[in-house]
Amino acid sequence: MPGSAAVDVDYSDDRQGWEVELISGGTEHEVLVLADGSEVLDQRDKGPADEEDRLAVESATVSLTEAIETAQRAAAGDLEEASLEDEGDKPVWEVEIRAEGGGLTEVVIDAVSGEQIR
Repeated sequence: MPGSAAVDVDYSDDRQGWEVELISGGTEHEVLVLADGSEVLDQRDKGPADEEDRLAVESATVSLTEAIETAQRAAAGDLEEASLEDEGDKPVWEVEIRAEGGGLTEVVIDAVSGEQIR
C-alpha cells in the first residue's frame, strides 16, 4: 500500500502466503500476499494502530526489506518472520531466519541505525 510502513511479516501455512501488517495514516492493515510475492490475495483494515506501533514506525529509518537483507547476511537461510518491536527506548527489527537444516536464528537489527544488535 503506498505511504505505508510494514511492521510485521509472517508466512501462513494455512493461508498459503505471507501475512503482512502495515501501518498507514494511523490505521493498521493486514495484507495476504501469494507465497512468491507476485499477487495480493486479500487485504483488510484492522482499525487504529496502537500507539507503541505508531511510535516505532515514526522512529524507524530502516525498512523491513533492509532489516531482512541485513539478517540474511548474518544468518544464511530463508525468512521465517520479521516484526518491528519496541525494545526499551528504541525500535528494533526482530528477524527469524530458518537455515537449510531447519534451525532458527533470531537476528535483531537497530531500526534507526541498521546495525545488528544480536
